[in-house]
Amino acid sequence: MKIGVLGTGFGAYHVELYSQIKDVDTIYVFGRNSEKLENLKSKFGIQIVTDIDEIMETNDIDLVDLCLPNALHRKYAIQALEHGKHVFCETPVAYSMAEAIAMQNAKQKSGKQLMVDLFLRFEHAYEILADITQKGEYGNIHKIQIQRYTPPYWGDLGKTKIVTDLMMHDIDFISYLLGMPNKIEATKTVGKEGQCAVSALCSYDNVFAENNSSSMMPNTYPFAVSYEVIYDHAVVRYYEDGYQDHMDTKLTVFTDGCRKDLPLLDNNCYDKAIHYALDMIQTTEKPKNDISDALVSLEMALKIKDLIL
Repeated sequence: MKIGVLGTGFGAYHVELYSQIKDVDTIYVFGRNSEKLENLKSKFGIQIVTDIDEIMETNDIDLVDLCLPNALHRKYAIQALEHGKHVFCETPVAYSMAEAIAMQNAKQKSGKQLMVDLFLRFEHAYEILADITQKGEYGNIHKIQIQRYTPPYWGDLGKTKIVTDLMMHDIDFISYLLGMPNKIEATKTVGKEGQCAVSALCSYDNVFAENNSSSMMPNTYPFAVSYEVIYDHAVVRYYEDGYQDHMDTKLTVFTDGCRKDLPLLDNNCYDKAIHYALDMIQTTEKPKNDISDALVSLEMALKIKDLIL
């Protein structure tokens, strides 16, 4: 199997993951930074490319992994699909519905897969939550509260970027569990330049989801994600606090009869998403990270963004 990776930012991590998969025999990497390209070539033995058309026109490349800046996703996803290649695209898939719909239309015309890195769908704690919800193990869901808090590590996460570039992952997971809400409300507060905190309330029939996100945390604060979900017969609570030197994480189910901690596998959601993408390009089945799913979460995100601007 041959892979073309576009981009040497987060794309470098994708290259590392592909290099560990035995079915991947050749990796082509496009980038504009010659030093980064040479480092990747030295470390992983990849083929380096400085003209993106070389990847598009190499007929035996099976999958294009798109890790370019988000504003370029539409152009190069469509180009790859038109050249008969499957696409795995980083998130957010696009910054507008028009761009994402154009990508979806190109996918349908091509007959190829266009998957998006909706990585929380492959994170073990979130897989457990989805399984509990879909099986109705503790009855109906009534409320989900989901958080993502970060110190200023990631550049601009102010009011124009925080929803699509930080909250998007949790928005997508809410849409995965519950679909498109009947009503969305949102509020924000703005901190230093490039920092913001947002709270969004998504209302459904007999259930609501509260999504909180902040890029205003101090440098000593962990990169923190969590959820708490209220069902008819239980509450499920999860948190992960990532510090520079360690991580604290815990998943607990509370019922009237007992409290129990559930074991969490030490797996890599990005690696699982890539393995899944490679499996799905060999089928015609609809993946669980299809562009159509990303359209739903993008629509939710853009509605929240409009409410806070």
